[in-house]
Amino acid sequence: MQDGSRSRHLPATVGMALVVLFFSVFGLVNTTSRYQDRERRAVIEAERDLDRLADRWEERVGDAVTAFMDNIDPPLVESSLAELERTRAERTPWLQALYLWRDRGGGREVLYPKDPPDYNLPALNAESCIRQATAAREAGDEAGARVAYTLCADHGAEPALRLFARVQLVQSLLDAGLPQDALLAADAAPLPARIDESLRGGLPLTGVLSLQQLAASAARDSGDRDGSARRLKTLGEEIGALRGPGLDRSLGKLKNSVIPDLRDLGAAAEARALEPLAALADRRLAGWGEFERGLLRNASPETGLHAVFDQYAPRSYLLIWTWLPKDQIFAAVQIDQPTLLDELLAEQGEQGSLDDHLIVRTVNDVWVAGGGDVEGVAVQKPLGGLLAHLKLAYTDSRLSGAREENTRQTLAESISVFVMSLMGVWALLALQNAYRKEQELLDRQREFVTRVTHELKTPLAGIRVMAESLELIPEQDPRTIESYAGRIVTESDRLTSRIEEILAVARAQTPAAKAPYDLRELLHQIADEWSPRMNDAGVRLHLQLGELTVPLVGDAKLVRDALVCLLDNALKYRNTERRDPQVWLILRHDPRYATVEVLDNGIGVPANKRKVIFERFVRIEGPGRGKQGGHGLGLAFVAEAIQSQRGRVECREATTGGARFIVRLPLS
Repeated sequence: MQDGSRSRHLPATVGMALVVLFFSVFGLVNTTSRYQDRERRAVIEAERDLDRLADRWEERVGDAVTAFMDNIDPPLVESSLAELERTRAERTPWLQALYLWRDRGGGREVLYPKDPPDYNLPALNAESCIRQATAAREAGDEAGARVAYTLCADHGAEPALRLFARVQLVQSLLDAGLPQDALLAADAAPLPARIDESLRGGLPLTGVLSLQQLAASAARDSGDRDGSARRLKTLGEEIGALRGPGLDRSLGKLKNSVIPDLRDLGAAAEARALEPLAALADRRLAGWGEFERGLLRNASPETGLHAVFDQYAPRSYLLIWTWLPKDQIFAAVQIDQPTLLDELLAEQGEQGSLDDHLIVRTVNDVWVAGGGDVEGVAVQKPLGGLLAHLKLAYTDSRLSGAREENTRQTLAESISVFVMSLMGVWALLALQNAYRKEQELLDRQREFVTRVTHELKTPLAGIRVMAESLELIPEQDPRTIESYAGRIVTESDRLTSRIEEILAVARAQTPAAKAPYDLRELLHQIADEWSPRMNDAGVRLHLQLGELTVPLVGDAKLVRDALVCLLDNALKYRNTERRDPQVWLILRHDPRYATVEVLDNGIGVPANKRKVIFERFVRIEGPGRGKQGGHGLGLAFVAEAIQSQRGRVECREATTGGARFIVRLPLS
C-alpha cells in the first residue's frame, strides 16, 4: 500500500520539481540577460555622449579658424596682421600664430611673419663714432670709448646704430663697475613698449634683447634685485610672445639665460611662471619649423581646411591651413593643442558635464589630456576632421555608477529568483512532508480501523456466544445465567464506550449553538459524577474551584466531555505502584481567560510526545500503556473541542510527577 501511494504521488512530485527547476534556470538566465542589456545600454549612452561631444569640438575648432582667416584682408600690412594675431590669441588662447605665404617667381614667399631685422656689422663699424670708440678701446682709454658710444647713442643717424652704441655703452659701464650709470644709460634708450613693435620699427632683435638683459644685470649689481627680477620677467614674457623666426632666434635666451638668472636672484616664483610660457613657445616654434620645412614647400592650392599634425614629436604641433583664392595666398593657423584641449574640457566643466572620466588620447592610445585614470577605457570615439589624430574616451570609472546600479538591480533580481527558488524547494519539501503525513495518517487510520474492528467484533462475538448459549440451553443454572448476563452487560458497555469515543470526535467538529453556562458549576457536576468512580479505584480527587461563578458562553456539553476525557485519562494512566494515586481539578481565572487544570501523579507523558498526543490516531506505546492506549482519539477530541470554543489546551509535566493538562477558555 505504501509503495502504491509513492508511485501515485511520484508524477506530481517530479512535475513540481521540474517546474521549480525551470523557473529557477529561467530566472537566472533572464537576470543575466537583463544585466547584459543594462550594461550595453550604458555603453551605448556613453558612446552617444562622445559622438555629440566630438561633433561639438570639431565645429568649435573649424568655426574659430574660419573666423580668424575671414579677417585676413589686403593690403597685408605686417602691423595689422600682428595686431590681428595678438587680439585673436588674447580672445582664443589656443590660436597661437598666423602664417601667410604665396607663390612668386617659381618659389614660395613668406608674407607673414617676416624675418626680424639684424645688425649690419660692416656698416656699423664704418661709422665714425664707432671707429673712435674702437680706437679708444684699443688704446686702453675706456672713458674715451664711452664718450664716443654716448655720442653715437644720442646722435647716430640710424636707429640700429644708436641701439648698437647704447648696448656697447651699457656693457662698458658695467665692466667699469658703474652699474647705476649703466642702468641710467639703458633706461635712456627710446625703445617701444614691446619687442615686436621694436622689430617692426627696424631695430635689430639681438640689440633689443641684449639691452634689456644688460639693464636687468645693472639693476642687480646696483642692489635692486627685485627690480632686476621684474625686468627679466618682462623680458621673458616678451620673448615668449614672439612668433616664427624671431622666436627661433630668441627662445634659447629665454630658456638658457632669463629663467636661470631669475632662479639665481631667488625669484623662483617668477621663474616657475615663465616655464609654461617657454613650453608654449617651444611648441609654437615646432609648428614654425614644420611650416618652413614642409607646409611652405608642399602645400597645393586646395580650398577647405586641412590639418597638419605630429602627435609623436616631443613638441607636438597642429597647423590648419587653406588656400584663399580671392587673395591668391596660402594661410595657416597654428593651434596649441594642450591649450585647446584644456579650454574644451573646461567648457565641459562649466556645462556641468565634465568629470575625471573623460580623457583625450591619440589614435595610438597615448594619453594627451583629461582625467587621470588612463588604464581602463570603457568607450572611445575618434574626433575626425581637423582633429583626426585624436579621439575622445571614457574611462571605466565613467560607467562605475551605472554598473553599481546595475549590480544592485541584478542582485535584487537574483535575490528574488533565489527566494522564489527557495520557496519552490520549500513547497516541494512541504509537498513531500504532506505526502509523508498523509501516509502516516493513512497508516494510523488503517491501524485504527483494524483495532476498532477487533474491539467491536470481540464484544459482539462474546455477546453472541453467550446469547446463543442461553438460547440453546433454556434451562440453566441461575448463577450461570446471572454470570452470562453480567458479561453481556460488560461487553455492551465496552462497545458503547468505543462508539461514544468515535462519536465524540465527530461532535467536536460540529459544536452545538452557543449558550451561557457557569464553568464552576459544570466542574462541580463533573466532580460529583467522578468522585465515586475515583474512590472505587482508590484514587483521591482534590477540588480547588474557588467561590466565584465563572460565566462562559459556548457548548457546555462539549466542554464537559473534553474535561471528562482528561479525568478518564488521569484515572487510566495512574501509577499502580504508588500507594496514594491522586488527581487534582483546579479552576482559576483572570479578566480574559478561565483556566482549568487536571493534574495527577500518574505515569505522565514523555516530553517529546506532549504536542503530538493531540493529533488523531497518535498513541503512546510502552510499559503500562498497552491496553490503556485506546485508539488515539481521546486527546484529539479534547484539542478539537476546546479549539471550537476559541480556547486551547496543552500538556506539561506536573510538579507531582505525573501529567498536567491546562485548558484555557475565553470569558464571556
